[in-house]
Amino acid sequence: MNMKQAADVTKGFMNYPIYLGTILLEPNRWPDRPGATYSRLQRLSGIGQGPPRVKVSEWLARAKAAGFDGVELWENHALLCDDEEFETLRQSPLPVAVYSSYFGLADSDEPRRRVALDAVRQLGAQGVKYNFGAEQARVAEYVRNLRAWAAELDPAVRIVCECHDGGLFERPEDAGRMMAELGDKRFQGTVHFVDTYAERPFADWVKAMGSRLGHVHVPRVVAHGAAAVRERVRILKDHGFSGSFTIEFTTGIDWGQPQPEVEALYQSAVADMRMLREALES
Repeated sequence: MNMKQAADVTKGFMNYPIYLGTILLEPNRWPDRPGATYSRLQRLSGIGQGPPRVKVSEWLARAKAAGFDGVELWENHALLCDDEEFETLRQSPLPVAVYSSYFGLADSDEPRRRVALDAVRQLGAQGVKYNFGAEQARVAEYVRNLRAWAAELDPAVRIVCECHDGGLFERPEDAGRMMAELGDKRFQGTVHFVDTYAERPFADWVKAMGSRLGHVHVPRVVAHGAAAVRERVRILKDHGFSGSFTIEFTTGIDWGQPQPEVEALYQSAVADMRMLREALES
């Protein structure tokens, strides 16, 4: 490989950063566990949950060495950890590329949004992911609060809406329309890297989001198979996608089933990342 070819490969990798979603490492993904002995979130906003069982900081150096470009940090890994862990995350060898939050956009959710704002600032997050809300009659309220919240962030921070069933954007055309209405290009949307989502083909979502598509959630890459992964990557490239990816869930995570050891999940995530990388660079 000559120097120009090497430079082109490096440029290609930077065009499509791939992040490790820390949520995939966490055995306590779903359960509420009241009565935790330590909880940043409980101190800051009065919401009580038990602490995660995984210390993300213990995986960051390995993830960087494996080739991940950053992390999508599950909010509970920041708000429910102790102060020492939080400080270690602030000094992470991998950037917090996306802070995955669950704040609401109703007027009454303002204290919760303040908590998320503080965490994004302290962690130096390059982007924040949120869920828009589910009540059509409150869209104007949601938009007003989202814009006000975004105005307090560094203008370089991406603001990424997770579009999925259960919210207002169950249809791709609705998601694309709202991204356009928000105007500012740092408001972006996501798609999920599966054949169909909310009964609509992957290509429909990519086309509808257009230039506002900034992020892709990628579950169980290896399970799809190399040919299917290459096809979805082709669809993204054909529509001018230039955003980022998160390995969000991986082989071994099955709802309602015991979760494997974290090491097995991490190794599966690395395999997913490598297959996706190969497809992106082919």
